[in-house]
Amino acid sequence: MSSSLRIIYNKQRSQAPGFGLLLVVYVKNATPNREDDYNCDVDKFFQGSEEFSTINCQTLLYQYSTYVNDTFRWQDLLDTSFDLLEQLLPFCTASKDVARPLVFISEGLGGLVIKQALWNARKQLYRYRDFLEQVSGIVFLITPHCGKNEVETATKLGVILRQYSKAAGQKAVSQDFLKPYEICAHRFEELGLNCPILSIYETESSRYRSSRLMNRKSILAVDDAFATTHCEKERLLGLDVPLKQLMDPDAPSQTRRQIIGFIQELHGMAQARLHESSQESSSYPVRIPSMKTPTPAPSLAGIQTSSDSSRKQSTSTRDPVLLTPPPRDSSTPVSGSGGTASSSSFQLVESIAGLAVEPRRIKLPCYFTKPHARNRTFFLRPDVMSLLEAHLLVSADDPSSFARSLKTFVLCGIGGLGKTEMAIEFVFSYMKSFDAVFIFHADQASTLAEEFSRAAMQLGLQQNSGADPQDNRELLKEWFADPRIDLPQGPSNQQFAKWLILFDNVDDPDVLTQYWPTAGIGSVLVTTRNPMAKTDFFFGEVGHELQTLSIKESVLWILQLSEADSKDRNSLNAAEMIATKLDGLPLAIVQIISIMRMRQLKLTEFVKLYESETELAELQPIRVGNARGYEHSLASVWALENLEPRPLVLLGVISMLDPDRIQESILKSPLQKTYGLQYPLDPREYHVDLTPLLQSSLVHRNSDNAELSIHRLVTDVARENFLKKSEFLEYFHIAVDLVANNWPFNRVRTKIGGLHNVTRWDKCANLYPHIERLFKRFNLARKHVQSLAQFERFALLIQEAAWYQTERGNFESCDPLLNLAEEIYSQIEPQSFDELSALSSTRAAILRYKDNGEEALFHDEKSLQLAKEACLHSGEPSADLSYALHGVGCALKLCKLYTKAIQYFEQAIVIRKSLPGYQPIHEYGCIYQIGICQFGLAQFKDSEITLRQTIALWESVKGSHDLSSFRPAPSYFTLGHALASQGVLDESFQCHDRALKHLLATVGHLHIFTAPACVSVAGHLLRRGETREAQNLFDQAIRIYQKHPVYVEDLAMVHFLYGQMLERQGATAAAGAPVMFERAAYYLNQIYPHSKRDGRHLREEEFSGLGTIGLG
Repeated sequence: MSSSLRIIYNKQRSQAPGFGLLLVVYVKNATPNREDDYNCDVDKFFQGSEEFSTINCQTLLYQYSTYVNDTFRWQDLLDTSFDLLEQLLPFCTASKDVARPLVFISEGLGGLVIKQALWNARKQLYRYRDFLEQVSGIVFLITPHCGKNEVETATKLGVILRQYSKAAGQKAVSQDFLKPYEICAHRFEELGLNCPILSIYETESSRYRSSRLMNRKSILAVDDAFATTHCEKERLLGLDVPLKQLMDPDAPSQTRRQIIGFIQELHGMAQARLHESSQESSSYPVRIPSMKTPTPAPSLAGIQTSSDSSRKQSTSTRDPVLLTPPPRDSSTPVSGSGGTASSSSFQLVESIAGLAVEPRRIKLPCYFTKPHARNRTFFLRPDVMSLLEAHLLVSADDPSSFARSLKTFVLCGIGGLGKTEMAIEFVFSYMKSFDAVFIFHADQASTLAEEFSRAAMQLGLQQNSGADPQDNRELLKEWFADPRIDLPQGPSNQQFAKWLILFDNVDDPDVLTQYWPTAGIGSVLVTTRNPMAKTDFFFGEVGHELQTLSIKESVLWILQLSEADSKDRNSLNAAEMIATKLDGLPLAIVQIISIMRMRQLKLTEFVKLYESETELAELQPIRVGNARGYEHSLASVWALENLEPRPLVLLGVISMLDPDRIQESILKSPLQKTYGLQYPLDPREYHVDLTPLLQSSLVHRNSDNAELSIHRLVTDVARENFLKKSEFLEYFHIAVDLVANNWPFNRVRTKIGGLHNVTRWDKCANLYPHIERLFKRFNLARKHVQSLAQFERFALLIQEAAWYQTERGNFESCDPLLNLAEEIYSQIEPQSFDELSALSSTRAAILRYKDNGEEALFHDEKSLQLAKEACLHSGEPSADLSYALHGVGCALKLCKLYTKAIQYFEQAIVIRKSLPGYQPIHEYGCIYQIGICQFGLAQFKDSEITLRQTIALWESVKGSHDLSSFRPAPSYFTLGHALASQGVLDESFQCHDRALKHLLATVGHLHIFTAPACVSVAGHLLRRGETREAQNLFDQAIRIYQKHPVYVEDLAMVHFLYGQMLERQGATAAAGAPVMFERAAYYLNQIYPHSKRDGRHLREEEFSGLGTIGLG
């Protein structure tokens, strides 16, 4: 059976002018299956009752096809509410001239459908306003609501659901299963209904037999405490007979008479309301804020343009409700009054409109090549160099399409062939042929992100060293596609720069997905061990697979490096023997010569020393891992076998870290504990142990940056052949210890006020590649232990790394880190409640960043429960408990449960005040969130006062120009909304402008927080007539939101605003407006899939209440 809404009773009498039939909608209880869709004689209740016959009414019965069986989910039942709204809408809008009061009667779980329908209608006020205005009362007939706590709610729901399905009843205790139900109940309370509600609960007289589905002896499931909705005009009434008997008009029941009396009373009240002189929004059953409720930026209404064009629905007739707030009373300044802020920090600042058009002088020539340097002992391969020249160099006067296209070339081959050296030689040989040259280590994304950021700084695209890596990546890619000398504007004959990129060590081509330039007057050279890379599947068809050197080439190079006499027969024979044994592998040749020099041996002496059969066998090919089936002959074996134990220990630790940039500050750090391996204890010992590694060319040192690098094959050989398997675990722990010593921990919640410090981001970016490498090594380390409990410090480190990635907006990399940390914590005894709480909090924060409040609430409540457990063990409240309360509040706020959220923020403040070292600024985050909630409740003046308090708190400690955190920006941002809602638009502009500037200076151009600030400032600029600057900000906002597609509300709104702006710019620009409106409609249909619309008929009202009102 599909859902249906049918008329079961129709009694019409003459009525007062303008007053129509009372509309009674009965929503049936849920059933376990189609066959059990019983009829409780609802028709009889209305048709056979003499009392009811006196009411001029029409009764509709709503039945739905969601069944409570083994696969039941609360969300499936709640989604039925959309269907109810759509089927009911024609009855509510049948006549605009006649008022039709509406009364709901729900049976059992059917009440949840009504509660969710009212919430959905409130969200789409433009569509369901007539419906909401007509709701005159509700009768909840044995409909459950909420218990005193989650446990009681779950227990009683379990009793109810078990009458339908044992499996459904068992699932009721699951917090994840329960969450949609709880949110529905809380949202109903948040609506603030001021119409009469009659909630009927079970009593001793009706229990066991209240329905055919509830006939087992059990506790009273829906008693008075579980039935009450806590609404202002609610009455509670006990059910005196079983439900089936209630429906029989011939059976005596005081409850039935009271229900009918309640409906008669509602009928009379509705008639009386018709004669009231005015119908203010406060008289509506649902708390409907003014239709001028603001959203993130001023509207386009009232902007003077040269175009009178309009769409089918003229914009001139639209009420400017989307973004323009209602005027204040006569005593309050209105738009243009330029209300003055009480804080000295509110100074009119220069517009940030230059976000996308601010001229930037590109620093050319730009050679981003450090720490690489030209290798004077490199063995040049003229044939390969010729290929590189032919495919990557372009003549300055070449007019062909080849000269204007992106050129690529791939060098591939097994490790140790000299791919990187060959590429470096080409780069330095032809550096002057390019205006900009970039060498990027491309073996993992985190390294690329960090190097792209530094390259953007060096080129002049970015001035902020702490900017978002995604921001820098996109800036650099945009310049590659349009490499102008000056950005972004210039004369039509402006010159374009030529550039060259070297992506080195691309073992996984997928790493380059987000970094590959899609266009531009440039060249890209790739080195990789992947032989498939030179096919068109990845980088194009142009490439070359390097081979080992021939015996002749190897002999010549060995003689050259060893400075042996090329005419001496003995030297030639010795060189030929070494070349043969090394299979012409350049890396092996370099390492052999380094060993000879270190031992001051001649070629003939070296061969004689290793001429025994056993020792010569060491020169035979050895296999390193799988390595795509290649055999590797490595002289690394010789170099490693002659190392003393202490340098070998240092090399073992180095092999655990990212091979390209190993900061020596990490390796020199003091260890937290004593290990069995002899790791250097101080800088002097470190340099003593490092020297043999440098002398044998196993490790290379960049003295300018105090960094080491090591060839990947050397680390592979070291781990596979020389590090004892039994010692692998200790090498891993030492590496973790060293990285953790240098990591600027921020998520460890031992005190209040330490989060969101952007000044640490540079250091985190340098260290994160090492954490990624350790994460990859972990599977080998865990094989050596029975329990993961000994990896607690590693769990803390990767949890912290996940929080850093969350702050930067890189959510994809967080889940694997958090999953592993949780697995480790689960094996620690006694359980680490604090860390598990922090971990759940981090998961919730990621979901809140993704605009997923309902899932975030699940993890925040889990974090709160764990924090409470920790406090029970410690016997005192903690910062963790405060953070967990704050997190639950944030999730509730995202679910638009503002009143309940404020309660949690106030509890968090109480905890913070009780902690040692309390300072008023520790309340900052909670007070800010309360300000957002007040705004969401349309308490605009209260919100303004609260947000000014947060700004004063921050500036009293940090000053007005602090850039250590992005946290002041959200306060200015929401304050701008609160001021706009009161008509103070000039000061609102100052606040939004300041918020955007602060975000640009801290988190960067592409952070998700930057997008709503761009939209807000763009709206102000349009009000001032600065259309071009506003358009650039809209473009920037769309660019950000498209990288975060979960923000569909913001995407819908910004595309609609963009379309409005284009409509007002004249015929040429207006031609693009329909495209923007269609995109806006596309996103609206994702938000409201049950009520489709197209771009031709969009109204501003449809966007009311959408968009971001707070950041974080």
